[in-house]
Amino acid sequence: MQSRLLMAGIDYRRADVSIREQFSFSPSAITGAYRFFAEHLRRGEIDKDRGVVLLSTCNRTELWISGNVPFTPFELLCSLKNLEPEKYKKYFTLLEDTGAVRHLFRMASGLESLIKGENQIIAQIKDAMETAQKSDCIGSVLSRLFQSALGCAKKIKTETGINRGDPSVAHAAVSWIQKQYSPRDGVSALVIGNGVIGSGCARGLAAAGFVVSITVRRHKDQAISVPQGCVPVPYEERYAQLCRHNIVISATTSPHHTIALDELEKIWDGKDRLFLDLALPRDMEDGITKLPGLDLLNIDDLGNLKGEKIGKDKDEDEKIKQIIDESLEAFNEWLQSRETKKQEYLYFPVFMDISEKKFMVIGGGHIALRRVRKLLPFHCKIQILAPLVCDELRELAENAAETITLTSDVYREGSCIGADFVLAVTNDRKVNHEIYEECRRNKIPVSVSDRAAESDFFFPALVMEDNLVIGIVSSNGNHTKVKNAAEQIADVFKKQQ
Repeated sequence: MQSRLLMAGIDYRRADVSIREQFSFSPSAITGAYRFFAEHLRRGEIDKDRGVVLLSTCNRTELWISGNVPFTPFELLCSLKNLEPEKYKKYFTLLEDTGAVRHLFRMASGLESLIKGENQIIAQIKDAMETAQKSDCIGSVLSRLFQSALGCAKKIKTETGINRGDPSVAHAAVSWIQKQYSPRDGVSALVIGNGVIGSGCARGLAAAGFVVSITVRRHKDQAISVPQGCVPVPYEERYAQLCRHNIVISATTSPHHTIALDELEKIWDGKDRLFLDLALPRDMEDGITKLPGLDLLNIDDLGNLKGEKIGKDKDEDEKIKQIIDESLEAFNEWLQSRETKKQEYLYFPVFMDISEKKFMVIGGGHIALRRVRKLLPFHCKIQILAPLVCDELRELAENAAETITLTSDVYREGSCIGADFVLAVTNDRKVNHEIYEECRRNKIPVSVSDRAAESDFFFPALVMEDNLVIGIVSSNGNHTKVKNAAEQIADVFKKQQ
């Protein structure tokens, strides 16, 4: 796998709900994040491989990146949330390339879920993919990857029994409530939130015989859907309705608390009630647990009740593993075919007069030294920008002071202005990428030492004899073959002397 794929994720296995909610994104926050992504992805020349997908659910937040970008997904998530990376790194899973692809296929199939085999993750992944597409941020590689993951999940759901029954958070909540309460005792529930989980809980409890009320928000020109057998109540009346029920479930995407301590204290009667918070960020303020008779559980508690994992505990069977392996192989073959096609394009040799042209060399190591040595015979102007340079390069600059200018400083935005050509030869990928982006914006030809895809031109192996110049490059990066070819050509000239 040649293309760069990175994933940083936090989920229920490594972080509890209090940590996960710090990295959760509301729909409006996701929109804002994609505006930020788009601004960075569109800088410089468009690269169809570069892309970003953000997935945020109640059990996980993941950021996927493909192509050459100057940041890691973990760093970017921490930056978006203004959180210190070192403090939270232990909670994250960091994957790349094949490991990341396998993880996505397993996740889409429900194998990585709190409830094994649950179906909601498929819709969540599809929504994440479509949001990235609408924001023009997904790129060709992530688009193909997420479509492949959905195809893999569909095949597993169709050909195996992993989702036999109803593996979902709502079903798990209803099943647990049925073990603790009986509708024959007149138990009733208030469900706050009419989304997938909320409506699922309301529907399941009503079907089991419980009296159920569910909050609704009225929107102009938009029909309100209420699960069969449930009584709709306006969302604004939730506190007034609350004390009429034994169970209160909240599952919204609201960025604010749906149940706040100061409001609840005003109407609390001290009777025993179960509060079940199935949202992330959490809908219910932690402090409400101090009220007498109130028992609060969140989505993690639901998964850990009696030490049991929700859902099936069977190991992944051979059929599921086979489908994932086949899907992984098919994606890798597609990716490899794209890389092969790229390598089929040859670089056209262009010979030009560069005398008096200004070359900006950013970096002071041995790669910079080799580049400068190749440029010197062609009478161009060379400016070297680096905080430190190797001894050989410094000596070379001193001996060719009329041609080479040495500036002891770091690269900054604007350093490339005025150059005819730029060479990014630092040992810092992020700095090299920033140089590339500045050159793209200002239409300055650039050669990037550690990323061929960001280079407009390449330094060939040179064979020079009298007024004859021969340059040799390889479009697939086979430097050994280039070096051997140059040596063989040089030997031919020696034998002719």
